[in-house]
Amino acid sequence: MMETRQWIRFDPFCSSSLGQDWTDLHWGFQLLVFWIHMAGGLGALVATRILLVLLSFTIALRGRLSWETALCACVGLAICRSFLDLRPLLVTLVLLSVLWHSFESPEPRARALVPLLVQLALVNTQGLFLLGPLFTLAAAAGQFWAGDRKRSWNLFLLAGGMGILSLANPWGIGAFRLAGVVAGRIASNGGSVFAREIPENIALIPWILESPIRALLPLWLALLTFLFWRSGPGSRGRFVLFAGCLGLSLLAVRNLPFLVLASLYCLQPPQAPWRAMRWITPLIALGFSGFFLMEGRWNLPGSWIAPTHLPSEQTLAHLDLSKGQVFHELRAGGWLSWKLPSRGACWADTRLVLHDEAFVKGYLDALDHPENFERWSDAQGFHWALVPTSAWPRWKPLASHLVGSPRWRLAQADGAWALFEKTDSANLVPPFPVDSVEQALHRRFSANPRLESVVRVQWHALVSLSRVQP
Repeated sequence: MMETRQWIRFDPFCSSSLGQDWTDLHWGFQLLVFWIHMAGGLGALVATRILLVLLSFTIALRGRLSWETALCACVGLAICRSFLDLRPLLVTLVLLSVLWHSFESPEPRARALVPLLVQLALVNTQGLFLLGPLFTLAAAAGQFWAGDRKRSWNLFLLAGGMGILSLANPWGIGAFRLAGVVAGRIASNGGSVFAREIPENIALIPWILESPIRALLPLWLALLTFLFWRSGPGSRGRFVLFAGCLGLSLLAVRNLPFLVLASLYCLQPPQAPWRAMRWITPLIALGFSGFFLMEGRWNLPGSWIAPTHLPSEQTLAHLDLSKGQVFHELRAGGWLSWKLPSRGACWADTRLVLHDEAFVKGYLDALDHPENFERWSDAQGFHWALVPTSAWPRWKPLASHLVGSPRWRLAQADGAWALFEKTDSANLVPPFPVDSVEQALHRRFSANPRLESVVRVQWHALVSLSRVQP
């Protein structure tokens, strides 16, 4: 966008979606993070992530911040921490906090002007822009329930005006089509491959059943919300909003941040007899500090997971895209676009709104049925396969198949990722010495001996599995 001074109408990086119309409502957020990165690099992006989360929670608790409500915010942060990456969602949370605060403002002008400005920002930030009118309708329903028909009617009209204002984006009515596509891919019954296979789209109850310990924090937040419920003017509107966000979270866990935000609107510092909680809260907060320090081990340099998420630059250096396209794990698509000069390096990434269900099923079938991979990769025209061998268990059957396949030669590996090249009689590639993987593995993970040991064991297990397969 900065080079051409135009909005992006199709994804210029992913080869599998070239020619597909792209309603890029994220353009405002993309420019924002581009400028922040230009000014301060990756450190500035990390700081921005933290500030946006704190800003949204602070606005939601404005005037009601106390030890008790801060504790609730910490519990909510722990619940939805996995969904709070630096993505347009964070800006949406801030804007929705401002929106709801305007409904409770005593200034009449703020009640009309601020929501319209917020909606204009929402529709040019993320495809979830319809949450603006929906939040407004929740406030209108609450006022109607409370018997204030005039205020309710004004809010209903405001919600309609916000919907019309949503046309003020580079794609016009196309924004609503995008919203329909996104909403249609979330199903509580798991009938859609997007609902079944994308972790963020899993319904809340199945998500908890996968690991029942996940229920502890939501139950704790529910208890605190009940104990510290904010009564008084607007309480019915807050209840409607809370119930609506709970319904969205039941459909998909990716909506948990909205439920947490709604719960913060509903909180107030406790009165007697709950005031005794004031002395207990610091102790609980101290326990949470230990919890977050433990969680931090996954995100720090030398941690167990973060270093294995993406292929190393040494591995990417062996990719010669002039020979053909590379099949890769979807989450590595953006990394390829960033690290390699060729815009055709990325076959696909997690922007699956540009792909249909058949595309996703074909991709997943290649992972779950490695015996069909040869035929599928021939049809797709892949010359390379860049696969994780440590971090993602679902990829291990395909990785072991490629290690033992006579049609693929190992071109580079470091224990966590492996690059394979397709061979035939006209294009023989000398085999990559498997023993040299030990050296590459040591170079990449020597700073964390324990992690190096685990990755080495996983790599040898993978090689052993490939030798026993028919």
